[in-house]
Amino acid sequence: MNASDHVLALTKATLSALPGGGVLASLIGDYIPTSRERSIKQLCDHLVSEIDRLGDRIDQQQFNRDELTELIQRAIYASIKTTRQEKIQAAANIVANAMLSEDDADKISYSELDHFLNAVDGLSAGAFHILAISSRVPADQSTGALLNPGGPGEVKFSSGELVARIKDIEPLLVMSLVAQLHNWNLLRRGEVGVTHYDRERRVPLNIPIYLTEPGYKFVRYVLNESHEHKAR
Repeated sequence: MNASDHVLALTKATLSALPGGGVLASLIGDYIPTSRERSIKQLCDHLVSEIDRLGDRIDQQQFNRDELTELIQRAIYASIKTTRQEKIQAAANIVANAMLSEDDADKISYSELDHFLNAVDGLSAGAFHILAISSRVPADQSTGALLNPGGPGEVKFSSGELVARIKDIEPLLVMSLVAQLHNWNLLRRGEVGVTHYDRERRVPLNIPIYLTEPGYKFVRYVLNESHEHKAR
């Protein structure tokens, strides 16, 4: 049995243990035109694709079955609550990472994967978009009037730099989404002594925003996004 067969069997077993899951398990390979089953199928399809991509990096013998089963079950629940492909794929990427060999450089701890899966379930699609763009904003090395400069592993840029790169979301909503990501420690909003506003758009321009080390990991391993800088 190859890695793809392993994960499909484990996913079907997990589904079978859920109330009413036996029917879903028997139909998991077929197209069913309802959003709930379609989301589960997308989750499984992307998970199998990701496992095939990782190839020999997957350790079929040593991954923790209990932890993996829990992550799969929670990934299923997160997926059936959304039709957003990026969230479904993110949940699948988390499960695939849990199957990596322990000595793989990209392996993330179960505690972090658990946190990231909660974030996938709790974050809005707009927050996903903001975080991906944040990973491409060039790092700002200036300190200015910062009240709390960045810590190890964080990359700093300004609210003005972020807002300027986002054309499809209103600036005030951008800052609200930054606050949402701040709550998950994926971005961190800092403080300055004097705040400078764009009066027309009513948005602060010089608020320091930090891409945290967990935020960088989320972008790279959960969203599988390209990135311009690596957390220090």
